[in-house]
Amino acid sequence: MKVRSLFLLCLALFSSTTLGIAQHAGTSSQNLLNPRTRNPEPRVQSTQQKKELTLDDVATPFRFFGDTADVQWLPDGQSYLIENPTGGGLARVDVATGRMTPFHDAPRLAQGLKTTGLSDGEANGLASLSNCTFNAGYTTALFDYKNDLFACDLTTGKAIRLTNSPDKSELEASFSPDGQWVAFVRDSNLFVVSMADGKERALTQRLFRLGV
Repeated sequence: MKVRSLFLLCLALFSSTTLGIAQHAGTSSQNLLNPRTRNPEPRVQSTQQKKELTLDDVATPFRFFGDTADVQWLPDGQSYLIENPTGGGLARVDVATGRMTPFHDAPRLAQGLKTTGLSDGEANGLASLSNCTFNAGYTTALFDYKNDLFACDLTTGKAIRLTNSPDKSELEASFSPDGQWVAFVRDSNLFVVSMADGKERALTQRLFRLGV
């Protein structure tokens, strides 16, 4: 009887020990499979710090993502032009202060352009300056519209029609360095037209024809 009792006691102790090992192993397996219960590292509350954007950030690939505005620097070197976010053409932005002001008087330009024979809608569209070429001082705008050239003084609003040949295109139109002339290409020849009186002069004569 004592032997049997001792055997049963040993069996009970073995079973209890085996069950404890199995439970511990199961818990360890769950911990290994579940990363949330596997010695989680203490969370560190991140604090986002503001950092100034540098030229190196913009120039380095994959470091800077974002949209940049299409700007045109003005001759004074202290301001630039952007499309006016409130409408009405272009705006001048002061670099030092960030202050934005209208660059031109669009209604005045439209009135001047209408004196050249353009309709109200055509003049208003050009007066936004969304598609034009400026002289060196940004005081006069040049428009290539319906195969003709128009120019408008941005201060006075006075406009002039420089060409009147809608059946032929004037290409590569640009101001002379002094702003007194506008040069362009027509029929493979180089022309200049005076800003003062609109008189045109051919500088070259085409010596060959394509296909001849």
